[in-house]
Amino acid sequence: MCFLNFKANSSFILLFFLLAFHGKLVSQHLDFCGFEHKRHQKLLDPNFKTKADAIENEIQKYSASNNVKSSHEIYKIPVVVHVLHLGEAIGVSHNISDAQIQSAISNLNQTYRGQTPTSPIDFEIEFALAQQDPNCNPTNGINRIDASSVLNYSTGGVDYYDDGGEADENALKDLSRWPETDYFNIWVITEIENNNGGFGIQGYANFFSGGAYEGSMMMYNVFGYDPTNQQPSYSLKGNRDNSTVIHEFGHYLHLHHTFKGDNDADQDGIGDNCPADATIGVDSDGCSD
Repeated sequence: MCFLNFKANSSFILLFFLLAFHGKLVSQHLDFCGFEHKRHQKLLDPNFKTKADAIENEIQKYSASNNVKSSHEIYKIPVVVHVLHLGEAIGVSHNISDAQIQSAISNLNQTYRGQTPTSPIDFEIEFALAQQDPNCNPTNGINRIDASSVLNYSTGGVDYYDDGGEADENALKDLSRWPETDYFNIWVITEIENNNGGFGIQGYANFFSGGAYEGSMMMYNVFGYDPTNQQPSYSLKGNRDNSTVIHEFGHYLHLHHTFKGDNDADQDGIGDNCPADATIGVDSDGCSD
């Protein structure tokens, strides 16, 4: 490859553990995050669970060894944003503008570099829109795809629960997907489970492990930063504070929901019980109580 490959290694795993202590990154928008159910479903696959357990065990080894990252090297992770719109012009509705996308990335970096009141710790991690595609051609890191031809996407968005009625998640990702070990794939989508871009699940991500289809899916109207409404052309809603983006990127860096665990039998996006801290990834948030 012609660019940095960011496969998980010991340094990244140490960073994941250090990040777990910064609760504000994982406490926002918990009621609207789809991480818990998706991870629970994946853990039903014995092969996936074996790999997940191995990663969690490695994190715990670093915790016990008291290793500290001291080189002050800034880890830079290339991001590619796939905007899965319905044929709108750029900057209209679901086909959000370049400026709105960049506002999300800029605020994300301010948060992870400790430059905001709610995130005073510099984790020495930065995200940047990719400058080269998988074939080493120049790119701005944004792919715009008219996904209206995907069955049920225009009427219901993404089928989060795999129960039919909305568009198949992997079918949408296949429209535009770059190698998971070289880029953080973000799919900006219209809606989730026919919620019309409103209440309900706002987005979700997976823990990075280098497997196929990894990344994050987020609705178009939460991807951006404009809390004081200086950019009315942005397709944003609510607090316009980018908190869903910050939250989901935290999951990609192996952060559990603080004090929630992964047990979500009623599929409401919230862990059902306070974790017992017995088995990381099963009944623990990764932070010792």
